[in-house]
Amino acid sequence: IGIVTSPTGAAVRDIINIMERRHPGMSWVLAPAAVQGEAAPQEVAQAIARLNRYRAVDVIIVGRGGGSLEELWAFNTEVVARAIVASVIPVISAVGHETDVTISDYVADLRAPTPSAAAELAVPVLLDLQSQVTQLRIRLQNAMGALIERKRQCLVGIANKGPLKDPFWRIDQNRQRLDNLQIRLQEGMTRFVIDKNGILNLLAAKLDLLSPLAILGRGYSLTYDAEGLLLRSASQVELHDQIRIRLGEGNVRCEVLEKGI
Repeated sequence: IGIVTSPTGAAVRDIINIMERRHPGMSWVLAPAAVQGEAAPQEVAQAIARLNRYRAVDVIIVGRGGGSLEELWAFNTEVVARAIVASVIPVISAVGHETDVTISDYVADLRAPTPSAAAELAVPVLLDLQSQVTQLRIRLQNAMGALIERKRQCLVGIANKGPLKDPFWRIDQNRQRLDNLQIRLQEGMTRFVIDKNGILNLLAAKLDLLSPLAILGRGYSLTYDAEGLLLRSASQVELHDQIRIRLGEGNVRCEVLEKGI
């Protein structure tokens, strides 16, 4: 806590007494300044600026005890108002009694009716903080316990199924998949062979219809000359040439005795 007030006034004693009662471990820094008279405005503004440069306080209490309007006038001046507004550290204005209102009260981050009230606003009660910490610790422990229990239940569920429960679970699964694939392959090959046999039989039937041997079987014959060339015309042979005739069953050799066109 930063305090800007007279080092000899009642305000500083009241603030320190309240702080020590509420939080004995709270540290404070006094930036002394005159709080009335011609030098007061400039000293108060400089004290606020020093605490901002010091940067070791969390909040600044600026004020003094009660007095007449003239005695409180330093806190109605522009230089003090601008110093409060320029402060990067929050400022509590605590000037005079509850009924006293100054410009500092309007420009400060918070107004306290008295210096003692400012100390009460700025300093939390140590026992309250300890109670809050205890409650937060209990809530944290309960939350962590619940989280650990959920994770434990999840882990138990994982351990009771799949490969953690049975190391050969994956092998059995793959074996079953392999069996299914083998059955599907056999069925596919069977269908393939049946289909191909049907196609082969159809092609064989067509081929048989086109085969010269099938034609011979119906009473036709093929005639070859002595060199084995197929004869298609009588002009290809001469009288007394030797020819071979292929029948549906067997061959015969003949001699050309007559030919005609």
